[in-house]
Amino acid sequence: MSDLTAHYRIVLEEEYACKAKANPRFTRNAFAKYLGLDRTYFSKLSAGKILLSLDVAERVTRKLSLDQASRADFLLSVAEEQRCHALYLI
Repeated sequence: MSDLTAHYRIVLEEEYACKAKANPRFTRNAFAKYLGLDRTYFSKLSAGKILLSLDVAERVTRKLSLDQASRADFLLSVAEEQRCHALYLI
């Protein structure tokens, strides 16, 4: 897998870390809620057990207020992970 595959997961972790640093009581469950995601879904996503869909990725990029270049990298990394997973299944 390329470095791009993990990019969106890194962005999510960095965003969470930034919010947790600003508020030590900020939890992963609170971050999931902030992103508009179910906490179980977010937990599985963070653990690499499920893939982020492009529809959900779009919503997340809007919530994180990513600039155009960061948004494109985020979405490309989601698509790349899905592509790699599909090839693995073949």
